[in-house]
Amino acid sequence: MRQISEFKTFYFQTFSTAKTISYMSGNPAVQSFLVFGGFLTAFLFLTRMDKDSSSSFKLFIKGIIGRYIRFVPLLVIMILLHSTWLYRLGNGPFWDRVNYTEKQFCRENWWTNVIFLDNYINVGEKCLIHSWYLAADFWLRILATLCLIKVYRKPSNMYFVFAGVLGFSAAAISYTVYVNNLEAISIFPPE
Repeated sequence: MRQISEFKTFYFQTFSTAKTISYMSGNPAVQSFLVFGGFLTAFLFLTRMDKDSSSSFKLFIKGIIGRYIRFVPLLVIMILLHSTWLYRLGNGPFWDRVNYTEKQFCRENWWTNVIFLDNYINVGEKCLIHSWYLAADFWLRILATLCLIKVYRKPSNMYFVFAGVLGFSAAAISYTVYVNNLEAISIFPPE
């Protein structure tokens, strides 16, 4: 009985801290990639705008199309692989449960991945669960570029733009957590 009590104490002291929860849920890794992507977006966009400030809309469209063309071909290949051949390439006690389900989801919902709306449409039946990052990165790139255009054209709008983005993101997160009855932070029970 004493060992169980000691284990519970150790568990709660070790795994219930904000630092541990943050690392175990993968937040620092994902956030660092998003931050690096944001810095690169800002740096490249502002460098190009310094060369030719009259073509901000052209740069925006060119950047989005270029990013789409880079992402989609490999994504389509992965969708085709998951919806056809992957199911036949293995076996095991859980192989059918996982891969048959994903095969069906990819056959029905492939289009949400191709337009990068898989984080919002048919979320319960996602094709390629791990590709959520591509959609998040794609839409954050669009938002960041639009904010940069607004700030570059009129620097006095900077505080309003950033306050608007901060307010909108806080409201969106709050809405998602409330509507879906989610935990606001990751909590790991001792079971």
